[in-house]
Amino acid sequence: LGDYLQDNARKLIFPAGIVIRENKIYVTWGKDDRQIYVTCFDKDKLIGSMVTPDSAKKVFKKSMDSRGTIR
Repeated sequence: LGDYLQDNARKLIFPAGIVIRENKIYVTWGKDDRQIYVTCFDKDKLIGSMVTPDSAKKVFKKSMDSRGTIR
């Protein structure tokens, strides 16, 4: 079991919590049951970067050739 765990490291990312304060969104998350991170998002920039599923689908379709391969 020791050799298996050493050669097959976990690759897990899990959310732990969220705090919204004024114009910032703080997301805490963990990785591989060993590390803890806090990521800070600018709320206005995050919302401004979001697209609707329909517009994302159109952009995705434009990036594909006639055989369905992504260019």
